[in-house]
Amino acid sequence: MLVYVYRGSASFNGRRVSAGEIALFDRSGGEILAEGAGAFLFLTGMPLEEPIAWWGPIVMNAWDEIETARRELAEGRFVKKGARVVDI
Repeated sequence: MLVYVYRGSASFNGRRVSAGEIALFDRSGGEILAEGAGAFLFLTGMPLEEPIAWWGPIVMNAWDEIETARRELAEGRFVKKGARVVDI
């Protein structure tokens, strides 16, 4: 889990985090004590446990996928379909 502080500052389990900073928590779980007047966002999810290949802004699972993505980016074919935004 992580917390991103986007305004002000706050303390999480006694550690101060300021605007623009991210605090990472270990996977052991447990309670988190949040104190302060900052505005923050908690993010959590299940670990994927998959390999990661990274180049610039592109993240894939294998280097051959990165090479394909780089080629498509250079040829202007990287974005396959525009994102659809749904208001809820």
